[in-house]
Amino acid sequence: MKHKMSIALVLAATGSVTLADTLTVGPDLGTYDYITITAAIANAASGDEILIQPGLYAENLIVSGKDLALRNAGGGTVTVFGQDLSKCFVSTGSSTDVVLEGIVFTRGFSTSAGGGVSIEGGSSAMIIDCVIEDSHSDFGGGGLYMSGGGAVTNTIIRNNTSSGNGGGIDLRGSLIKTFTNCLIEGNTGVEGGGLSYSGVGNIAGFEGCTFRSNTATSRGGAIAMLGIAGNSSAAVMDVSTCVFSMNHAQNVGGAIWISDQDVFRSLNCVYELNTAENAGGVVRNEQIFDAVNCTFVNNDVIAAGVSDSFESNRADADTNLMNCVVVNASAASHTGSGDFNSYYSLIPEAPAGEVDGNGNFSADPMFVDLGSGDYSLMAGSPAIDAGNSRGVLGPVDLLDVATDFSGDVRNLDDPDTENAGVSTWELCVDLGAFEFQPSGGSDCAADLTGDGVLNFFDVSAFLSAYNMGCP
Repeated sequence: MKHKMSIALVLAATGSVTLADTLTVGPDLGTYDYITITAAIANAASGDEILIQPGLYAENLIVSGKDLALRNAGGGTVTVFGQDLSKCFVSTGSSTDVVLEGIVFTRGFSTSAGGGVSIEGGSSAMIIDCVIEDSHSDFGGGGLYMSGGGAVTNTIIRNNTSSGNGGGIDLRGSLIKTFTNCLIEGNTGVEGGGLSYSGVGNIAGFEGCTFRSNTATSRGGAIAMLGIAGNSSAAVMDVSTCVFSMNHAQNVGGAIWISDQDVFRSLNCVYELNTAENAGGVVRNEQIFDAVNCTFVNNDVIAAGVSDSFESNRADADTNLMNCVVVNASAASHTGSGDFNSYYSLIPEAPAGEVDGNGNFSADPMFVDLGSGDYSLMAGSPAIDAGNSRGVLGPVDLLDVATDFSGDVRNLDDPDTENAGVSTWELCVDLGAFEFQPSGGSDCAADLTGDGVLNFFDVSAFLSAYNMGCP
């Protein structure tokens, strides 16, 4: 009783308190608060949650000046059908913060940016477990436009089109945007079939995402880094544990196009079967492309006489690889006037059977199953323990990279392979996105990492377990 009285006194002292409400949307007013999402938004107060029953809602939604959560109530699919009339959903205004969860947005249309979902101005959004599909923009971002900020998680953005840049996604503005475990697939745009980024600074990051079968009618099948015309600052994008597969550019940059001044950084990623008509099956790079622990397989350029993966056309462009595996049909990985710098990588132009001065060599990487796309390494692969475990490329310090593409331990020693690269203590990182995981482990109880070697990492694992209270 004393506790309840104290709460009552606090409420009385602070005046009236407004608690967030939950509004329901469904097929009949006898059971639910509203029969349209539009009506629920209009009557909701900032901070409210709107639970939507499964069904097809032919609406074009706008949220402005409110913080709202729109969620699938469960039990089926909630579809917001834009009717090819206008955007499916818009949030706008610097005081707007929205959550969209478990909703399909389809058949949106816009003559401006963002045909499906548009997060505009200073607004922010958390987009979770959604699908944004079959929408079109005449300007950019056929599926999703974000000049505001936010986080997009476990979301599919597919089969959208744009008459401008960013068939699937168009990113602009200065607010941070992150994408995690998303699928960007089957989108078409001019520059950046899957995504275009017109901005400056390091505000866009992707982790665990797949860019597949996107098409640029000009440059950058998956992603186009566009910067801002007349602005001397660089646009920077970081991607990790991502897959770029079967993207196509009708001009250059099958997967990526990087414009002058911009920076694209890739860690633990796979690039496979990307194609360009004229140059750069993987990337057309006009400034900086960094790849660490990445695997490039069977990327291609349709035009004859050029390399299959990397191309640059500016003298000050740098294409940098560290601990990578590159497998091409042609004997060259790079063409163009810029610098191509590879370190401790398996690449076709390196000497066969020996290592050059930068640790590069040419060999069969011995993938587990090239035909099915399993690019993990077989036992005995020359890429095992052949990397630079102490390397630094851009902001990436190999000592800080704990896991590989699959989330397995990185820098794991294979006791059956002699270290050919640069070791950390007695460990040597493998080349490519996948670290070979030797079977059997260690018979020593103190070898907590199971790598067959007693070293700092075992001490670190013990201290971590001890701090968590594990016996």
